[in-house]
Amino acid sequence: MNKLLKLADVEKTIGFKKSAIYNLVSDGLFPPPVKFGTNSFWPDYEVERMVSAIIANTSEDRIKKLVIEITEERKIAAIS
Repeated sequence: MNKLLKLADVEKTIGFKKSAIYNLVSDGLFPPPVKFGTNSFWPDYEVERMVSAIIANTSEDRIKKLVIEITEERKIAAIS
């Protein structure tokens, strides 16, 4: 089952604090959160994809492409 992770859960999963996560988002190196009302969440499967890419020592260029893929997949899922 898919879960939405709060920022604190993402921090624990990837080992970065809030400011670093949002810097990565700004740099296109981590997917932006999903907004639900005033809350922000990350789908767990997206975070896992990012962790796998980091563990695999994926280049920043490829990670940026992965982030684009993830955000495009969200758009497709929203209209399906």
